[in-house]
Amino acid sequence: MSRYFFNLLGEHAVHDFDGMDLPDESTARLHAVELAQALMRRTRLFREKPARWSMQLMDDDRREIALIPFSEAATLGAGCRNVNGRACFTGRLDWKVQLQLGKEMAKADRDILGLEMPPQFLDLLRRLEQVPNANGK
Repeated sequence: MSRYFFNLLGEHAVHDFDGMDLPDESTARLHAVELAQALMRRTRLFREKPARWSMQLMDDDRREIALIPFSEAATLGAGCRNVNGRACFTGRLDWKVQLQLGKEMAKADRDILGLEMPPQFLDLLRRLEQVPNANGK
């Protein structure tokens, strides 16, 4: 098993600080495609402007293996179904990825904090801005 990292690049960058152990590079590429597809399914911003976003696949030494544009990922069938004895990604976003993505988007687009939203959601966005990432930022 090797560790791979999946960074979101585009208008806002979200770096994967934990990575994931996968059996080989081919499986990691499939996982990167499925991650891009999941983000597009869940967030209109990624669906409407896929040319502005990419998944960067990095190896354990943090060297880039592949850069997968969302516009390309949207046309691919990933096919990854079983890794390490459990179902592969299949569109579920890890809670840490979701929190980091929300934090970065809230920091980059402060206008969202002024929109009329449920108080609990506003509070969550403000708290996400205060949480340091793995680099202490």
